[in-house]
Amino acid sequence: MRNSNAVIIRALAAAIQDKILPELQTESSRQAGQTAVALLGLLLSRETSPVVVDAQKRYQALYERMQDVIARHQSTAPSEVKPYPLSFLSDDRYAEEHVRLLRTQELVRQGAARLMEVRDQARTAEVSHAVGQLLDELVSTEVAITKQFLASLTAAPAAADKPRPLEVTREALQAYLRERFPDRPHLTVSNFAGAGFSMGKQIRFFSMPDASGSLEELVMRQEQNVGIFEGDCTLIRNEYQLIKCAHELGLRAPEPLWLETGGKLGPDFMVMRKLRGRQIGEPFREFRPLSEALIMDMAELLAKLHGAGLEPFADFLERTGQQAVLNMDIREATIYRVTAWERFCESANDYPNPGRTWLFDWLKRNAPANSHRPVMVHGDFGIHNLLEEDDRITACLDWEWGHPGGPSEDLAYIRPHVDKYSSWERFTKHYLAHGGPAIEVDEHAMRYNACLSNAIFSALGGPLAWHAGNGGRSDMTSVYAANCYAFQFQQMAMESALKSGVSSTGSREQS
Repeated sequence: MRNSNAVIIRALAAAIQDKILPELQTESSRQAGQTAVALLGLLLSRETSPVVVDAQKRYQALYERMQDVIARHQSTAPSEVKPYPLSFLSDDRYAEEHVRLLRTQELVRQGAARLMEVRDQARTAEVSHAVGQLLDELVSTEVAITKQFLASLTAAPAAADKPRPLEVTREALQAYLRERFPDRPHLTVSNFAGAGFSMGKQIRFFSMPDASGSLEELVMRQEQNVGIFEGDCTLIRNEYQLIKCAHELGLRAPEPLWLETGGKLGPDFMVMRKLRGRQIGEPFREFRPLSEALIMDMAELLAKLHGAGLEPFADFLERTGQQAVLNMDIREATIYRVTAWERFCESANDYPNPGRTWLFDWLKRNAPANSHRPVMVHGDFGIHNLLEEDDRITACLDWEWGHPGGPSEDLAYIRPHVDKYSSWERFTKHYLAHGGPAIEVDEHAMRYNACLSNAIFSALGGPLAWHAGNGGRSDMTSVYAANCYAFQFQQMAMESALKSGVSSTGSREQS
């Protein structure tokens, strides 16, 4: 009797992990080997797990109920819902079960959009309640299916010190720098290395002599060869402007030296001075305990950022076409951002995602009332983006999620680490004492902003998976993020929405 696909996949993964990887000598070959093991693990989980078949059955049952409610209650002709292109399912990369699942997910996504129309047109509380219950059931189903999928993964990629290949060589960078600085024709590049975990950028460290001959330690931050998204500051030219403003404000951001958009070394990039300190937290690795002094320093840094308002970032807002936010309150600015990301997802290469359709609708309907003016939000203020030395933050990195919004976005994001090692009350008191805006942040607002951050992080998962599946992105970070992190972010976003006590009708439920 022939071996099953699962047996063959397990044997191949074990051979690569145990026999081939230890023999590989170059970083790029190790990277390829680790990616192969990760992909085989994902393939094995789909081959041996009933999750795919079970999910399709759940979605199908939900869709049939949706159709019943829509037929009974839709009073006007439905608006056109733009379907995701599913032509890619015609090739042989997808098993029959996956084809059925993706097609059913698309039907459910369109059904959810129709249900939202019925809810918004409802003339009776009975109809609104019935539709709201079904939409809430959608998100509960999504959470359950996501948990099943994540639990079914049988292999995770091994942690790698340098998970990104060096597509720009030392020699190419050196030639570029000699051209940029013609007065230093013998300039040499040393200490050239790739580093960092970044879904949106390629990061390289290097050293070179400055005009006086002293050695400068620098960082090159470059867009990926295949761009995925253009929201917030994910384009390097936008992030450069924001980091420049943040550095001038004294926010311990790296000093940006120049921006290169001429295609000299491939995609756009910027060069910054490297700041001292070690990374506090890093994905794939265990976080070290945080000292009280370090946590209070985080509060001071956020207070200075939020307390500055938007005026110091006026140049950034103008260059990125966001001047309209200057005339909005926090609630309006939040809805403005959610709408922009929703439009991006509608136009990007993606897979059907009913949960995301629900999330964007929920976020727009339930943005907390807040008449205060927006501030600049870092957007990814986690310990993985902080460097420290002697219990003091030396650098706040990766501003690609920076945007105008409410202070509670950053506060909600860092709170789990504060609660684990200190007191949230002490943290917020220190934040206010050092210039943080005196805005009351209730638990509902904190849950809403946790949902907001995770929903937008998960929004890159579909396009990232699309390009990874089509060979455009094959690095470890992209493969793992598309197949694991994006699902985890979406699960956390939906759970935060459910815990908020606000239903899909926009009313607060009794707990």
